[in-house]
Amino acid sequence: MEKMKKRECPLFLLLAIIFFSQNVKAFDQLTTVYWYRTRNYAQLLILLILVLYIVVKGYVNSRQLLIYLVFVSSIAFGVFVHNDFMGIFWILDCTRAFLLVTIFEEYSIAEKFEKIMFVVCGVYSGLYLVAICYLDILKTPIYTFLESTRLVWNHASLYEQYKNGTDSLRSYAFFREPGVYQMFIILAIVIELFVIEKFRWWHVGLYMFAILATRSTTGYMCLLLVMLMTALHFMKKNRKTILCIMGASAVGGILVPTMLGSILAKFTATGVQSHSWLSRLASVVTNIYFWKQSPFIGMGLSYINENFETVNRVVFGLQAGTLKIKDNTNTVLLFFAAYGTVVGIMFLIGTFGWCKAVAKSNLQTLILFVTLVFLYAGEAVNGTCYPYILFFMGMFYLGDNMHKKRVEAKE
Repeated sequence: MEKMKKRECPLFLLLAIIFFSQNVKAFDQLTTVYWYRTRNYAQLLILLILVLYIVVKGYVNSRQLLIYLVFVSSIAFGVFVHNDFMGIFWILDCTRAFLLVTIFEEYSIAEKFEKIMFVVCGVYSGLYLVAICYLDILKTPIYTFLESTRLVWNHASLYEQYKNGTDSLRSYAFFREPGVYQMFIILAIVIELFVIEKFRWWHVGLYMFAILATRSTTGYMCLLLVMLMTALHFMKKNRKTILCIMGASAVGGILVPTMLGSILAKFTATGVQSHSWLSRLASVVTNIYFWKQSPFIGMGLSYINENFETVNRVVFGLQAGTLKIKDNTNTVLLFFAAYGTVVGIMFLIGTFGWCKAVAKSNLQTLILFVTLVFLYAGEAVNGTCYPYILFFMGMFYLGDNMHKKRVEAKE
């Protein structure tokens, strides 16, 4: 049988995968029955479309199918042993990502993703500029929900009020957290510079401004790493070296004072006790604790979610009624803690493989891998397709340059 020829990824399909996910605030933070069902039905419809495409158009490469089966079987075994229903959602997200990468050309997926993010960043950066001038418009809540720290979310995903009476202006786009939004922005920058390889200054400039608008410390740090990677890449291309250095210097001049202030604030007496700082620290320490209890098959996602806050109180010596730490924010360590070493190691290998496929040198590969590890340390996105798409691309095309494969495919 002739191998199925990969096709261009439809823009609407990738947009649906991004939008109908737990990353999006409208379907996660506002957990009404209507929106929850809409998201689930949309995800099942996407899965059905991808399966039908495989059935009608061709077959799955045996090597790629084996990688998928080993990874999913490792999760499924933990789901069965721990009677862990929640892990099934990870398997479904993993399956959608696998089919997407199998059917459609990896360069096309990356290119369509960058187009989507350019429009999203353009719209919400514009709204952010308007909000700076007319902040009072945002101070009338459109909808309200109660959370451990925040009291009010507002329209345009820009303005938030806290229970202690303070407020903040941060850009979220339609994502559930600024930390998730900045993940997608950083990925779009990497694709623009190292996959599409066009260095369109208006795209890069917009993404940098969007990162600033998130006011995410993780975003600032990862942006500086990507800027370093970019400088190393264009150093041998005289025509663009000056532009790269000037852009990096200009943005660095804006970023560094803001970034240092955000980072140092986390180490003050108030900052160390903050929910954000402790959540990230606990997501390292407590996930390692869970992993040590069962390093081969993990403890199960349901068990970790149910006991994360309780174990944190023991680990950090927190008394009842004090600050609660219930947000598990580390994608990589959550794989190890929930479903064991095989799943965690495979995910790291695939992620590194994607970095190798995108970067142009070993040093750039290392910088990009560290960047992704930082990104994954800030938010747990295991329940979405995003990390699995990068994982499967890396596992399927380990060592192959993505841009080179695109040129070869056209010849």
